[in-house]
Amino acid sequence: MRQDVIMLPAQTDAPWWHRDFAELLMSGQSVDLTRAAYLLSAHRSSLVKDSDALEARLAMLEALADGCDSSFDAWQRRLFVDYGLTGNGTEYHDVRNSFVPDVVERRVGIPISLAVIGLDLAKRIGLRMWGISFPGHFLLGTNNAARPFVDPFNGGAVLTLDDCGDLHERMFGNRTIDPNSLAPATNEQILFRMLMNLKANYARARDLEGLTAIMRMRSALPDLPFDEGRELVRLLDATGNWSEAVTTLRLLRLHFPMHDEVVDAEEARLAARLN
Repeated sequence: MRQDVIMLPAQTDAPWWHRDFAELLMSGQSVDLTRAAYLLSAHRSSLVKDSDALEARLAMLEALADGCDSSFDAWQRRLFVDYGLTGNGTEYHDVRNSFVPDVVERRVGIPISLAVIGLDLAKRIGLRMWGISFPGHFLLGTNNAARPFVDPFNGGAVLTLDDCGDLHERMFGNRTIDPNSLAPATNEQILFRMLMNLKANYARARDLEGLTAIMRMRSALPDLPFDEGRELVRLLDATGNWSEAVTTLRLLRLHFPMHDEVVDAEEARLAARLN
C-alpha cells in the first residue's frame, strides 16, 4: 500500500452501517455494489434502519428479475416501462435520490442511483453492462456496438458517441470528451462518486451529521488522503464522537508519519476540548 493513501477500518463503537460497509470494502473480494450502495444509504434512509431491514430491501430486487430474459430490450422494458423508473428532474438535489432503497421505493432518482439498480438487474439476468463515470451525468455501457451507451436518467435511452458529445456540450459548452470518461468504472469508483454526491448535498445543507456519516464511509474506500482523514477527525469532534476522533488520529499517525506535527496539533486541540 502506498504511504500517502490508506483505507481505515471501522471502529468497534462506529455505527453498524459503517462497520458493515468497511468490512465489505476490506474483504479483499470483489465488492458487491448493490449491498454497498444500500449500506451507504443506511445512515439516513428511513427504509434501512438495521441489518434486518437491509436484507429485506435487498430481497425486493430479486422480484425485478423474475421472468425477465437476458436481452437489452427486456432489461430496458422491465426497469423503465414495467417498473417506471425515471430521473427526478424537478427535485434533483433531494437526498433520497441518492439512496438506492428509496429510489427503488419511489421509482425516481439521479443517474448514478438509477444506474446501480440497472446494473443489479443486468447482473441477475446475465446481461453484460457496466458503469461509466461520465462528467456530470452517470451512464451505463454495453458490449453492443449499436447500443454502446445508455442513459438511465432518461428512460434507458440509447446513446451513441455523438450523443455523448452533445451531452457534454450541453453541460460544459464543448464536445471534447476525455476518453477516460467513457471507460468502465470500478465498483469502488461508483461508490466514491455516490459518496461525493451526498457530501455535496450535506455541505449545501450544512448538515454536520450527514457529512460525518459520509466521511466515515469515505474512509473505508481505498486512497484516503491525509487531508480527508483529518476532515473526518474534525467532523467526529464537532458531532461529539470524541472516542472515534482520537482513535482515527492514532491511525492517521500510524499511516502518515510525515504529518506527525499536524497530528500533534489535532491531538492537543482534542485534549483541550475534553478537559
